[in-house]
Amino acid sequence: MRIARGGEVLVPPHADPVQIIDVRDLAEWTINLAETRTFGDFNAVGPDAALTMGAMLACVRQVSQSDAQFCEASSEFLREQGVRAWLDLPVWIPGHGDTAGFHQLSNARAVAAGLRFRSLAATVADTFAAWRERPDAAETTLKTRLSLERESAMLALLAHAPTTSRW
Repeated sequence: MRIARGGEVLVPPHADPVQIIDVRDLAEWTINLAETRTFGDFNAVGPDAALTMGAMLACVRQVSQSDAQFCEASSEFLREQGVRAWLDLPVWIPGHGDTAGFHQLSNARAVAAGLRFRSLAATVADTFAAWRERPDAAETTLKTRLSLERESAMLALLAHAPTTSRW
């Protein structure tokens, strides 16, 4: 929703890996596992190919037809500013340090057991459509995101940083 709003958007490192799954894909697969009495340990994550934060954000921008300009902050900067992974910047978990492998789990066993993925663009489009259909969408404040004021303050700090990437 923040990207759809447009303007300058604080984003985490674009090279960080991301793994997400559409809940509908997960539900269909889980039902199939139960119906076929398939048991085992699986990493039910997607997509079916490597995905970076940058590619995911670019897809969200494209699908939402946004004019958002991404201002990339380093993991170190975000940590110094007290930004909480996943909570303040949804989906993002640093791709190094203690969380280095979090978004790099193998889903090969799940795929072999029938897990399939709709396109990221379809998931994004359907998420926007579902949000717009909510009667309270305009008034709802998302709990998992930076406030606009906090984002603006960090963007101001980054405006003078020589290593900041904008895309």
